[in-house]
Formats: sequence, C-alpha cells, structure tokens
Amino acid sequence: MEEVKLAPHGSDTVGGDEYDRRVHHDTKENPRVDLVEFNGKLSDAVSRLRSGDSASIAAEQAHLRAMLPKLETEHDRTWAADQIEDLPRRATPAEHSELFAEALEIQANAFHAGGSDQQRIATLNDACRRIWELADQAIGDEQVEIRALTRTLEHIEQRIRNPPWDDPQPTESR
Repeated sequence: MEEVKLAPHGSDTVGGDEYDRRVHHDTKENPRVDLVEFNGKLSDAVSRLRSGDSASIAAEQAHLRAMLPKLETEHDRTWAADQIEDLPRRATPAEHSELFAEALEIQANAFHAGGSDQQRIATLNDACRRIWELADQAIGDEQVEIRALTRTLEHIEQRIRNPPWDDPQPTESR
C-alpha cells in the first residue's frame, strides 16, 4: 500500500478549506477513504451549512457522494450514503436537552484529548461510559441520539489500536 498526501481543496471541491490528511491507496488511481476521514468531511459539511457559509446542501452532498466509491466496504458505503441523504436534516440544528449538550462536550473533549495511546484509549473509554450514563437519564429518542455520540469515539479507539497504515510507529529513542 502506498501512502500519499491529498492536495488541498481547490475549485473542484466545496468549502475551500486547506487540509493535509494522509490516506492509503490500493493504487494511485484508486484511493481508499476510511470512515474516520469520511466522518470528518461530513462534520465539516454540517458545520459549513449551519454557519451559513455559501455552501449549498446539494454541493455538499455531491462532494460527499464522490467519496462513496472510495470507502473500504459495502457496509461503509451504505452507511455513508444514508448519512449523506440525512444531511438536510442535520444542517438544521435540532433543539436538544442539557443532557445532550453535556454529552457533546464530553465527546469533544475526548476527541481532542492528547497523551499516549494508552492514555487516549482510557480517555475515550471514560467518555463513552459517561455519555452512556447521560443517555440513561434522557427521554425517548434522545437516548439513542446521545448514545450515538460514542460511535466516533469508538472509531478513534479502533484506529489507535489498529492503525490503517503500514508505517512503523515512531520511537522515542531519537
């Protein structure tokens, strides 16, 4: 597998934000995208739409749909397609309880936590536990919505435990 850097967003993509993400390719002509990267792009699209940027829902959906064939499995592609179809609903912020707001804060703090792999995994696990506790206190559909916040954290933990690249891990002995 060859590792390459993607070019910054240009006129052929939505948003114009610069990025330097690493992805792995089965071949140079057929780049693969994992769900972590897709989730990041989806989140960016929702943020742009909610902030009132000039991006349109149709343009954001087109950009995300272009990623579908690059996802690794049929299950991933089906799930991602469902998320893309749900983008108009997600672009309009829902009214949520204080429990949901607290769960979002826990998720964000865990997402951005630093430290060693073991420390990050412990932080992610603690955040998931705390989010589930909040979900247990919620009413109706909000229980499911709050629990769903742990999926991203679970994906991060999976990538820490099983990195999608073949590069050796850096050593501290330099």
